[in-house]
Amino acid sequence: MLGVLVLRFFWFRYPRQFVRLPLALLAATAFLPAWIYLREPWHHLTRTSEVRHLLEYQLPEWVAKNRPGTRTFTSGTSRFWWNAWFDEAMIGGGSDQGVQNSILPMMSWLIVNGQSADVDTLWFQAYAIDNLIVNDKTSQVHYAEFQTPQKYQSVLPLLWEDGKGNRIYSVPRKHPGLARVVDGSRFSTLHAPTASTYALALQSYTSMLEDPATPAANSRWLGADSLEIEAETRSGQALTVQVTFDDSWHARENGAEYPVSADPFGQMRVDVPPGRHKIEMYFDTPQENLFGRALTLLAAVVTGFLWFRRAAPL
Repeated sequence: MLGVLVLRFFWFRYPRQFVRLPLALLAATAFLPAWIYLREPWHHLTRTSEVRHLLEYQLPEWVAKNRPGTRTFTSGTSRFWWNAWFDEAMIGGGSDQGVQNSILPMMSWLIVNGQSADVDTLWFQAYAIDNLIVNDKTSQVHYAEFQTPQKYQSVLPLLWEDGKGNRIYSVPRKHPGLARVVDGSRFSTLHAPTASTYALALQSYTSMLEDPATPAANSRWLGADSLEIEAETRSGQALTVQVTFDDSWHARENGAEYPVSADPFGQMRVDVPPGRHKIEMYFDTPQENLFGRALTLLAAVVTGFLWFRRAAPL
């Protein structure tokens, strides 16, 4: 782009032929390699629709068939391709720029580089992870991240393996889903995990989430921005929703709105009165998105006005 601007400057700055001719030759030389591609544009690409032999396809396929509706921790190459063919939930994503919960990148690094499967299990329970995919260095995936993949073999139940360095484990949880009824008084005893205190923070947090004395809560997605939760709470109890907190998340039930706040692990705390509940968590369009849409519309209107004004005859 800079080269085009420079050529344009000299082209109009010096209109004489002895200047423009070298500029034209220079531009033609710059675009010459493109002609080789344009002559046979598809020759450089290998067209194929067969992906079923790839582990990046087989691993999410197995989860979609055998563990639908669950959340998975995966790493390496399969992390980049997880949602290419199947719509199954994963923690994090293939690209973490702008991630809302800054704890998640630290968690991922500690899991793939750490030595303790017991601590990793606490991470999985903290963020509602049901499945763990592990690829060791003998796997056919192009990029395997785990430094000690064998650490889970005597700790987590094995769901699947292919004998070629690829395994899927299940994570023990009190019950599936993304919602937990918790003792509201315990929030004051929690603190956010740091590089030096994450083990103790995890123990306190997961003991609250997985407390067998609290009743179960059911959750299901109604859409990409709406989650339904059914639970029965007693006095002093609250809900933890294992989804990243954002100011645009709201909780409503029969016209009433319940306060939603962030817990120390960056997930949602919903304070509710005692009783049986059927709550809809819904994500409202953020104000900055609405402002951006308004600016886009304004820019389109101004551009159209200037275009037609210029084109109109004098």
